[in-house]
Amino acid sequence: STRPNARLAGCVAAGCAAMIKAKFPFLSGMQVGEQLRNTTDNIDALNPTYVGKIGSGRVNLFGAVNAFSSKPSILLETYNITDNNDEGFVLGDTVRLSASFINYLSASGNIVATVTTTANYVTILDNSSTLGVMGTLATKDNFADPFTIKILNTAPVNGKPIFKITLTDGTYTRDEYVSFTVNVDYINININDVATSITSTSLIGFNDFSTQLEGLGFI
Repeated sequence: STRPNARLAGCVAAGCAAMIKAKFPFLSGMQVGEQLRNTTDNIDALNPTYVGKIGSGRVNLFGAVNAFSSKPSILLETYNITDNNDEGFVLGDTVRLSASFINYLSASGNIVATVTTTANYVTILDNSSTLGVMGTLATKDNFADPFTIKILNTAPVNGKPIFKITLTDGTYTRDEYVSFTVNVDYINININDVATSITSTSLIGFNDFSTQLEGLGFI
């Protein structure tokens, strides 16, 4: 069973976080977590079959408590997807993806955000946006320059492409992931004071009630 190993890893991380907080009491909980993440050792070479699946690496407690990280730590806070129409993303639509980010640790240089995907049924028309310099706890967004994505005619019904947003600044890099449903088999209706979605499976409100993400609900 992997459960004991998972519990042990959680205990190690929690203990390390407590020691970081003791050394740097001015840090918030999120900053403690990012300090721990920023000082890990990359062990992809030791685990080649798990590249991209084991987080940022192996905990390095000495590095975490020895000095406050000199690198930024930029996370995606929120994101928004729109087609500037009915928000039902169908074949041929051009979708605009915008996001806001926060830097939890040291000031950055000129941050550039780039979006990529492995899905072959969408094409990215504008894949880059410059966020600029971000100070500690500063926020930036690309609302004025969103990524643009076109849904191709080959998209499967209710396809869910995954988009990787890579943030870079010199040697610093961080990946964040977002996804949304394309070629939807429901329609959104928004007339006067009533808004809802009608699906191809006779449901009203949401196409998938378990997530309550595909559709408008009933407003």
